[in-house]
Amino acid sequence: MRYANVVHALLALAVLGASAACTSSDGISVSASRPSAPAERTEVITGSVANPDAVSLALRASGVFADAGSLRLPTGNPRTFTFRFARGNLVVLNATGPTSGPLHLNQATCAFSQSSNGTYRILSGSSTGSYAGTTGHGTYVFASRGIAPRTPGGTCDTTSHATPTSAHFSILLQGPLLLNEANWN
Repeated sequence: MRYANVVHALLALAVLGASAACTSSDGISVSASRPSAPAERTEVITGSVANPDAVSLALRASGVFADAGSLRLPTGNPRTFTFRFARGNLVVLNATGPTSGPLHLNQATCAFSQSSNGTYRILSGSSTGSYAGTTGHGTYVFASRGIAPRTPGGTCDTTSHATPTSAHFSILLQGPLLLNEANWN
């Protein structure tokens, strides 16, 4: 199904923020707060989208800092993800998780659900701007649910080209994070 691209894109997300409000190049409003004193503390990142044809995912971060941002979908390589923010990009590696979990499908209603979990780590050398040198790691949970379309024969269409009639994707990442304070002047 076409939502498979989103499934691959959302498996290992992590986000860091900037200290200014702005609108990103794809029109998504982004705002952030300055991080607190340098210390490794837990960062929590959430995101969701309810459109099976989405071209980006809205994200929120809280913990060491607060921020909103986006991730373009599909990402291309399901193992690395680049999050775009006003003060730079944060690059994350899906360290151990699967590229997708088992698909559960109700044949009578065509309702589907799928979840995956694993670990991630921040690629500090690939991150840019205020996020260059940031370190961290943690766990993620990705969940999707929706209604698959029916084939002309009346069965649920779960082929890779099928677009769900409705879908909702969500993520939760959490783990210790340490900002490179030299980049937050």
